[in-house]
Amino acid sequence: MRAASLRMLALLCGTACSEPPSDDAASSRSEGADASSTDGAFGGEPVVSALLFRDLRVASVSDGLSVGFDLDGRVSSDSRPDGCGPADATAPDGTPGIDNGVGSIWADFYDVLGASLESLFRDGVSRGGDIPALLLSGDGRWTSARLDGAAVDFDGLLAGYQTFDLLGSGQPVAVDASRDTIEVAPWDAIVLVPAFGPPLRLAVTGLRLSLHRDEDGVWRGVAGGAFEADAIPEVLATITALTSGETLATAVDRAADLPDAANACRRISFAATVEAVEGFVVPPDAP
Repeated sequence: MRAASLRMLALLCGTACSEPPSDDAASSRSEGADASSTDGAFGGEPVVSALLFRDLRVASVSDGLSVGFDLDGRVSSDSRPDGCGPADATAPDGTPGIDNGVGSIWADFYDVLGASLESLFRDGVSRGGDIPALLLSGDGRWTSARLDGAAVDFDGLLAGYQTFDLLGSGQPVAVDASRDTIEVAPWDAIVLVPAFGPPLRLAVTGLRLSLHRDEDGVWRGVAGGAFEADAIPEVLATITALTSGETLATAVDRAADLPDAANACRRISFAATVEAVEGFVVPPDAP
């Protein structure tokens, strides 16, 4: 086990972290993570600050309202000529053009699929498995990454201010950050989706994040992006909604609301609420 010094934590956090924790609160991490892809990426820094995502819940569209993003820069109705997917939603603050095709069908599949996926995500994170994270290196470079480490269960969710070994460095992302807000510009990512077996790898186009830090120190906000309708794996495609009898594959085809590279309506947008806590990682080249 290694406890990060308070001085180093304060230098690395800058305006992105709240008051640094005690050595005891930042002393839990696993041993021997495979991080060969990150050698030299952090310039030998002994610890790197991070946001660790501990909860994710897909947002449903209800009465035309949903959190999320305008991914395509247009306000679309279900009567538009291209006939592509459901009408855009409106954000709670009145912003039009919110793309959330998954949210338009999520309520139908929540009882048979959604609740289980959300539970698998939370349970997997709290057990210290692969944890989605945003890392901030000593030179201020943000990357998307996943972590592997020992986690402490706190009200069923990952507790903050723990220290983990780095599993993978991911890819650089453009971040606009202040003390209490973080906006991540769209990037293409591989997202590991929890399943009843090995996680499913889902290619997400234009993944975006918007986060704010609440008074309790937890970062909360919204994630959004799109994936290919054909990417629904067979193990999930045949799941059937209890109310309509529609399969998930058929529902996703119907709700696909964005064009793919061939300008065919084969991408489906999504939006989700997320929670993250501040923590720390030890790069493989740390002294």
